[in-house]
Amino acid sequence: MLKEFKAFAVSGNLVDVAIAFVMGGAFGKITSSFIDGMVMFMIIKAIAAAKKAAEKEAEAAPAPAPPAQEVLLTEIRDLLKSGR
Repeated sequence: MLKEFKAFAVSGNLVDVAIAFVMGGAFGKITSSFIDGMVMFMIIKAIAAAKKAAEKEAEAAPAPAPPAQEVLLTEIRDLLKSGR
């Protein structure tokens, strides 16, 4: 029975399960440290700062100039209104 277990363990199935178990535990600790610590706060703060910068940039952007044809039509309309 010991020989059979040794053959099973060496064949890779048990090793794969052990590696997966260790990796799962490590991933769980990493995830909990992100959620529990200041790291999550820093990520949220960075996202908020990026959003605020994007909004400020959108507000600071000048309005695009109207097309030349629209400017000419506006001038013609104003001239007709004034009676020249």
